[in-house]
Amino acid sequence: MRTGKELLIRDSEEASSYLGARYSANHLQLIGKPADFAMELRTLPIGDLELASLRFGAEVHLRQEPSQRTLLISTQTQGWARIQTGATCRDGGTGLIVIDPMDDRVCKRFSADSRRIHVRVPFDALERKCAELLGHRLQRPLLFAPFVGGSAQQHWLNLLQVLLGHLESPISIGAAAMHRALEEMVLLTLLTEQPHNHREALLASTMSLAPRHVRRAEEYMREHATSPLTLSDIANAVGVSVRTLSDGFQRSRQQSPMQFLRDIRLNGVHAELRQAAPDTSVAAVAERWGFNHPGRFSSAYRTRFGQLPSQTLRKP
Repeated sequence: MRTGKELLIRDSEEASSYLGARYSANHLQLIGKPADFAMELRTLPIGDLELASLRFGAEVHLRQEPSQRTLLISTQTQGWARIQTGATCRDGGTGLIVIDPMDDRVCKRFSADSRRIHVRVPFDALERKCAELLGHRLQRPLLFAPFVGGSAQQHWLNLLQVLLGHLESPISIGAAAMHRALEEMVLLTLLTEQPHNHREALLASTMSLAPRHVRRAEEYMREHATSPLTLSDIANAVGVSVRTLSDGFQRSRQQSPMQFLRDIRLNGVHAELRQAAPDTSVAAVAERWGFNHPGRFSSAYRTRFGQLPSQTLRKP
């Protein structure tokens, strides 16, 4: 991350105190050599969210009390970590994603070369959004499962790249609106992808908003996103007329079926470019995902991700 605040603390007790004031009470035990310890914390605001990069420079063990103010989602980007909360323990390297529990202590052990990206989310914003989606006030506190896996893991990693890409290429015009959109994406991704104690009711509520043929069409488009689909192809696949399908999408998704398909394809291109070699042809990737007009594709990609496809490809 190239902008924002940067902090360097070489004393482990001072680092523990600072993290306690910023996140939650903790006990930081230095396992590695004291001379190697150097906590580097870089923070960047995105509206009411905060994006941060954290490393310690030495192996440490961190016992962390729950926070009642914010939800912290940590993604391992380098090194190794062991995370234990309650009776559950998980080891992992790059791609390990942890949501700090709001109701229990969490113990973390990090290798000397460990580095993590944190997204800090105001907890009241999450509960307000959950209540808004359910259509009523929450009757019990919102609690998330601590480890992110399966499709939720990939979706969060994709979203994290969008956040990092936006910060690498910040915009000045419309920045506030962009930040609100990014905040919304984070809240919705957490609430709809990650298991939590209101998710079953939330999914039932969300699914009831879309007719069955719309949901079947969405599934069909995801499975055949790289095929040359037409609106008629999609309608025939789910057994309804083009008009019925279009009306169903407009009422329940506020967009057309082909706009929905375009978003799936843009996400596919973005994910592929993130993993591609630097000499990969952007045009070839775009064409494979059904984009045959480079100018229009580039414009749509930049609108969605805040950067050009070539910038995504070149990002280390």
